[in-house]
Amino acid sequence: MQIKSYASQIKNKGFFGSIAFISFLFALWLEFQAHIPRYFFITLPLITLLMIYNFFSLIGSLNKVKAFFVSLRGVISLICFLFFTALCYTPSTIIPVYVRVNPSPFRNFHWLAVSFIEILFSLALLNYLLSHPEGLWLKIVSACKAVWRLQTKYFLLLFALMILITTNFFSWKVFEHIPHVQDEISQFFQAKIFSMGNITAPLPPIIDFFQYRFDNIIFADRWYSQYPPGHPFFLLLGLLLKIPWIINPILGSLSCILLYKVALQYYGQQEARLSVILFAISPFVLFMSSSFMNHVTTLFFMLLFIYTFNKFQHNNSSFLAIIAGLSLGTMLNIRPQEALVIGVLYGIFYLIEKPAKRNYLPLLAFISTVTIMAGILLLYNYKTTGDPFLFGYQVRWGKKHTFGFSSEPIAYSPPHTPLTGLVHTLSNFFALNQYLFEWPLPSLIPLVIFWTPFFFKKNSCDYRLFWGFLAAPIIYFFYYFQDLCLGPRLYYISLPFIIILTTKALFQIMKGISLLRSCSEKYIKDAVIALLFLSVVFSCLVRMPQLYNFYSDSYWGVDDKPMKKAKQIGIKNAVIFLKINYYDSKGFYEDYVGSGFLHNSPNLNDSIIFARDLGAENVQLMPFFPGRSFYSASKNEKGEIIIEQLKNN
Repeated sequence: MQIKSYASQIKNKGFFGSIAFISFLFALWLEFQAHIPRYFFITLPLITLLMIYNFFSLIGSLNKVKAFFVSLRGVISLICFLFFTALCYTPSTIIPVYVRVNPSPFRNFHWLAVSFIEILFSLALLNYLLSHPEGLWLKIVSACKAVWRLQTKYFLLLFALMILITTNFFSWKVFEHIPHVQDEISQFFQAKIFSMGNITAPLPPIIDFFQYRFDNIIFADRWYSQYPPGHPFFLLLGLLLKIPWIINPILGSLSCILLYKVALQYYGQQEARLSVILFAISPFVLFMSSSFMNHVTTLFFMLLFIYTFNKFQHNNSSFLAIIAGLSLGTMLNIRPQEALVIGVLYGIFYLIEKPAKRNYLPLLAFISTVTIMAGILLLYNYKTTGDPFLFGYQVRWGKKHTFGFSSEPIAYSPPHTPLTGLVHTLSNFFALNQYLFEWPLPSLIPLVIFWTPFFFKKNSCDYRLFWGFLAAPIIYFFYYFQDLCLGPRLYYISLPFIIILTTKALFQIMKGISLLRSCSEKYIKDAVIALLFLSVVFSCLVRMPQLYNFYSDSYWGVDDKPMKKAKQIGIKNAVIFLKINYYDSKGFYEDYVGSGFLHNSPNLNDSIIFARDLGAENVQLMPFFPGRSFYSASKNEKGEIIIEQLKNN
């Protein structure tokens, strides 16, 4: 009997190993195809059957599972699981609108097909590892555990430094230490105004030469950015140090430490440590923290707010209450809508919390501090727009630029309806599954399993984090604008909640498998560690290089080629007109003028000034810059920048 059992184990081990190997090669091959081949759909029934077989082999207790799913609870769970799956993995038709080019790593939804195959790979690999308790994978697990067991201060320092080094490298090699997106360029411009000691700047001569369709800059009676002052203020600190690109990498690495502190407030040491690891290896986090985007500063101050707010509730510290108020107030001055929803959410948590003793002095300190910070925002609005309650967004795009539904188009966007809000939500959930970790597996699948009713017990901490996760989807359901810039950026504040909940889900899933299989949880953890390690390797070797190349290729239509070319040929004390042409390959697209404008100072006194090329009208601008040379910049058939000198008329 022992010999027969051993032979059966060897046979199963070979079967699981073969399925894991073949499915991985198939998924890897499919990853690099521009389109999903037709015969992939022919293999779907076989893949599904193998997936079901491997699933039941993994959990081991067929009778218990069968009895559960024929019960009323089981039917409800299955329906909810299918609903959550549809919510998270439905390819929204909105995605192709924002990703038009084939080089995009998000093209043609082939990622979803790869993920489907990789679920089979993961199940087969776990079965193989559990039936194969020796080999190289144990050495990998031992190395991972050695990092895991580091003292907390060294553990946090290691991953904070990893984020800092990686994001600085990406900031340099991928983003060229310059802003690319209009939002970044606009806020960087405002930081330059602050560096001059002003809130606004005088209008440039002949506005048409210095604005473009989506520049997010306001040209009213004064010149300034449409955004609140918070993020430009922090970019100002970088400008004063002459390294403005360092701000987000620093805040990204510090957010890693704050995430650990917040996770400890909800769960234990193991969830806190795994949260740090998942945050540090997330390509979404790393590339966003390498940029100039204000989502990074928002996330940092949200984490600081949550940590200090949770703490002052329980120890009645007025000092921590003030720090919490400053953090939420700073967040309010960066992204007001997100600060509002997070502030309201945690205000509700405060009201339902029932501590043994509550001192209302810290609460008063918190409210007073937030009020002062809100006053700064209103004062800034008054100094820029002339109305404390009128935001720059509304001046730039009209007063309809706000949250809510409308039957009329808003700022070059279609009418925003509940159906549009649903499509946007599906788009962002779908994108999170790829961009968050870039694993071969869908990133949200642990949460889908954990939150399926009756699978696992939930506590109050789980529900609080879950509502934190839903805060961004709820508020942006009512917002007309949607894009996928460096990922589903509007959900960036959801990441801490998603990551912490994912760690809880993973540990609960491992515990559940251990109970169903009646085996030691240690073996399950070792197998999952190996799977996660391979997923990270896949991300680093397959997905990250694709993103690296995609973001490096004039991301968002902006690069630093015009300035580099001008410096290369020794141009100084000049105005360079950037030729805009939609129909001729020798011209630039509209957004490309940002490549030059990002270098302009608000008072236009730089050695090199960039302006739009308006053809025969260029002569109207020349008298405003006496003593300068004038050039026109375009590109040749190879895409190379060509700069030619113009006659001064």
